[in-house]
Amino acid sequence: MDYPKDIYPSGLLPYPDMIQIHSVRDQRGFFMEPMKPSSYGGVGTMQQSAQEKALEETIGKACRTFGSLTRVYVQVRPGQGLFRTAFYRRDRGTIDHGLGRNEEEVYECAKYNILRHPQDNEYNDPNYVVEPSSRVTGLDRVILDLAHYPFIPRAVMAGPLLPRYRSSSTGHRGQESRAEGCFSKPEHKQPDAFTQFCRSPELFTPFLEIVGCRYGDLSNLSRTCQTAMYAINGTATRFDWTTGNFLNSNFTDEEVEIANARMANGVEFVKPRSSAVVIVSKVRGPYKGHKDSKPNEFGYPAPPTGSFYKETAENDVAYTHRFLRGIHLRGSAMKILMLHSVPYFDVSVLKKCLEWLPNLKVLGIHNCELLHFGCTVEVLETIVGHNKKEGANFIQSDFSPFYYPGPPHSTGRRKGEYGVVASDHGTVDTIRAVAAILGRAIPLALENGIDWFTPGTGMRQFLERLPFPLGTLRYILEAWYNIYTFEKGGYHPWVEKDNWALFKSQYENGTRFGAMRRTLYNDLILAVQGASMDYKLLYDMMTLRGKFALVHCAFCNTDFPACLFTRESSNRVAGQIQCMGCQLLMLFDSQVDNFFQEKKEVVRRLFDDPRITGLESFMTGTRVASDDEIGDSKFPFWLMSVKSRAEIWALRTPAIPGAFVLDGRPGPPQSDEAKKIRLSIERTMRAMKYARIRIDQGHEGLEPIVADCERQIETVEEEYLTNGPRNASERRKNRNLKDDLERYIEQEYARCGLGQMRGRHGATAAANWDFAITRYRQLVQADAGAMVNHGPYDNIWNNKPTGFW
Repeated sequence: MDYPKDIYPSGLLPYPDMIQIHSVRDQRGFFMEPMKPSSYGGVGTMQQSAQEKALEETIGKACRTFGSLTRVYVQVRPGQGLFRTAFYRRDRGTIDHGLGRNEEEVYECAKYNILRHPQDNEYNDPNYVVEPSSRVTGLDRVILDLAHYPFIPRAVMAGPLLPRYRSSSTGHRGQESRAEGCFSKPEHKQPDAFTQFCRSPELFTPFLEIVGCRYGDLSNLSRTCQTAMYAINGTATRFDWTTGNFLNSNFTDEEVEIANARMANGVEFVKPRSSAVVIVSKVRGPYKGHKDSKPNEFGYPAPPTGSFYKETAENDVAYTHRFLRGIHLRGSAMKILMLHSVPYFDVSVLKKCLEWLPNLKVLGIHNCELLHFGCTVEVLETIVGHNKKEGANFIQSDFSPFYYPGPPHSTGRRKGEYGVVASDHGTVDTIRAVAAILGRAIPLALENGIDWFTPGTGMRQFLERLPFPLGTLRYILEAWYNIYTFEKGGYHPWVEKDNWALFKSQYENGTRFGAMRRTLYNDLILAVQGASMDYKLLYDMMTLRGKFALVHCAFCNTDFPACLFTRESSNRVAGQIQCMGCQLLMLFDSQVDNFFQEKKEVVRRLFDDPRITGLESFMTGTRVASDDEIGDSKFPFWLMSVKSRAEIWALRTPAIPGAFVLDGRPGPPQSDEAKKIRLSIERTMRAMKYARIRIDQGHEGLEPIVADCERQIETVEEEYLTNGPRNASERRKNRNLKDDLERYIEQEYARCGLGQMRGRHGATAAANWDFAITRYRQLVQADAGAMVNHGPYDNIWNNKPTGFW
């Protein structure tokens, strides 16, 4: 649901616009400078000394595109003193980075509609002005029924950009019908010129070369126009990862001809065609086993009873081999390649694939599990490195990191929806960590002509799904864009590019340069904070010995404001200071959720051979099997052998005993040529075995582990309650042991993808949609008067003077 109008066709929100409320009544509670500041709004009047005013005028004359300096407003509160509050600038100059969108306030507030992140223990009424007391009805009910999507009957979409095709009596794919696989409304007749454009691959393919690197725009176009959706699928070749159907692209024409020669009854395999547009994704089959169930007392839909066909982790490894061989054989013909939810695809595999895509113009990588947000900079560096190679095509790319929605409510082990991480360990503030990683990715992207952050791209679509403070995402991005523009001389167009480094070194310690840099970083801090700040606190955050100063991260070698570091990290020696972005990367490297470590190990084992240096050596590399391996009946020699049985028989040495062993395998007297096996098949089979044992069979060990831990918890609890530890130290050990056992149970459920972990003693740090929406609702209710604080009650448990509850 990207459009607010998807939920309410009128385009209006079912609750007040909090951004508008902040602009009038609660101005101090928002990060953006109020358009009409007032004491009623809580900010008072703007304060600017004569020196600051003169400095701003000087900057305005020299750098006309810069805008104002940081605005500070002063308000005197009786009995409390003087408050100086800093805001994100409303006047940020004339440079437009293209990061805004139409109806932005409505779009931002619509993210906080509870129907987007419904809860199973409340009524999910989007009318926040009143306390919900009954189930939702009408269109709200229809949206709520999508809570378990795609595990619902009659789902139209079978995969990314792929509708379910189903023939009808009239032959019209968009015939109005409620049957599974059909749109609820018929396809509208489009102008003849547009229809002919969509049906002409010669015209539509160049169009995809432009739009294909912006997955948000492409998906919105598909949802808006069925004609365009069918045209995309008519132009592209789709590889179905669910069933491993790669349309024979992983075979050569000669191999297909040999296979056809063996077929009977006139049945033949189709020779693969070399397509310029390829989409690789999972395709959902029919939803089977569905039984209608009643929703719970709050109207939340009952847990899904049906299921889709899901391939095993072992077979996914085999499909990875097919995919890589298809790239190796047909990659030269591909101009547009989109990868959606491809398993076992990480940065190392991406590098190998790019070597065999010489004519590629557009690359989209979306929601692949091993490519989480922590891989953003690494993926970007890989694409930039490829684009800089001599003779290489410039690839327009788009990247959507893997989004973690959290387990279903029906599991009973859901802690929240964090998006960027699977579990909240209570150690990393994800919003500040994301802002730090963006501080590395945005300059790298802008330096190399890559657009990942404007509305309509896959990365921006991913970022929009994260629980940033209200309305801040666009301005966090804009702050980083402005900082990059400043550091590259964009605000000093009268300085030639070749002379900028010299000019900067001469004047960067000057008053004007310092004021501009501090203003830009003030904007960044205020946007990340999501609220206005006390100006002294904001000033001290970037001041050391009276001068502007940033903190240097020793791990990513980047300078950031102090707000992007934890206090513990900032107090370390210089070589150990670590920003929150790098802390998030460490969390990613050690996460166990949904067999993450095992899946990384599968990729490692797939290429774990010193002879494999790239895709070519992986596909064509061979080695000589030892006599001991060949003599082992469990060693699948014939599946990996380079030579066929007939070819090995022709290479035999006559009249020598022991020339063949077991089922006709070459014996010790045979030449090495007869004993060669393919590296790609061997590594794939080893990785398949590991995936079968550690992932497919991983769930089987969960139940006995949990049962054993629960028995130990009962013993520990009984010891605590009956015998009673003798001293505080033993009591602490007893409670810590119980907590460790409970955390281990959570870890095992999380490892199997059935739950989430938590921080020690319930500690939280990651931004959570459940909490964000609850807070938004409370703010709306407080503003509307639906929530009133009547003060402390006068009873035996407290008294009015203290207000103690």
